[in-house]
Amino acid sequence: MYSAGPLILSVMFLPVLSSPTNYLIPNIAGDDAASLLKSLLQYYQNGCLVLLYSHASLLQNKLWNVLEKSLSDNLVPVTVLHVEDFDHSLLRFQCIHRKLVYVLLNMGTNAENSLPKLNNFKKVLSNPDLRGSTWVMFHEPTVKLDELFSDLPLPFNYEFLVASPSPGDLVVLKEVYRVEHSLPLTVSRFGSWGRGVGFLGPKNSLYERRNDFQGLLFRTANLNPPPAGEKVMNQLKVDGYFNKVLYVLEGRLNFTTEHKVPKDRAYGSVDRNGTWNGMVGMLVRGEVDLVVGTLTMTSQRLDAVRFSVPLVSSTHAHKEREKMEWKRGDKQRLGGIAVTVGAARKSENHLGG
Repeated sequence: MYSAGPLILSVMFLPVLSSPTNYLIPNIAGDDAASLLKSLLQYYQNGCLVLLYSHASLLQNKLWNVLEKSLSDNLVPVTVLHVEDFDHSLLRFQCIHRKLVYVLLNMGTNAENSLPKLNNFKKVLSNPDLRGSTWVMFHEPTVKLDELFSDLPLPFNYEFLVASPSPGDLVVLKEVYRVEHSLPLTVSRFGSWGRGVGFLGPKNSLYERRNDFQGLLFRTANLNPPPAGEKVMNQLKVDGYFNKVLYVLEGRLNFTTEHKVPKDRAYGSVDRNGTWNGMVGMLVRGEVDLVVGTLTMTSQRLDAVRFSVPLVSSTHAHKEREKMEWKRGDKQRLGGIAVTVGAARKSENHLGG
């Protein structure tokens, strides 16, 4: 089990209308789905459950009446909202100090009529404020996942789980994601749920499980050009502590880097018009995905970009002329690696924090 800041758990169901009244899809009953939801809430240290729907007719469907009753019987309070009324900030305020659990209610018997319904939630799934969230979809194996998610965003730092029935009254959960939108869908086992057994999930964290960027290219802003850097195969190779850290990560996480030097050779400050220069400016404008170097964390920069965990802490001293004595100054936090809040596509999807 892990916990890394506010976690949002969202669940999407694709029931089959021809199934028995109390079944969401063949071999997954409504009360089983409710028990699975409750187990997931416990796995993620409990939270608030919010059902989101896109069609009013869905609320009159008996399948969802069964689900709502089963959740009530399991003492799980539920809030129901139309997707157009979705307000993550308000819900987080109302569910302060607790986890938010979003359940997306959807209808569809196959990929052909499920995709239009799923696209109703595309705007919600694309919300950058939901990075680090978790989604679950109950899925009939006859529908191919590649077809189902062909045009939907499944960011690297979202936890999207697909639950399917399995022999022995088990429900197997698999996580699906893309390292980058143009790359193939990645599918791996997440855990399972069974009657009398409960939920068995992974013991390692999201980023411990997702340790392969599949050769993705990251553009970096850098202030270590030659002679500190050199050209190798027409690519700028740079030196320095933070770049050595980056090269270690390259080997372990399977990605490549392309280094760029800002024309003004500045670290990054903002003018009166709110325009950033230097490496921070390149990051804000989306010209690069990462800034690598001794970039001090200031309040202005923290409003514009996101920093990695500080790699170096330094102290400084200043001398007062009158008293002629040395005093220790405040610590200076050097982030080393920074990513944009929303401008850089790859950094937003892959280095959430």
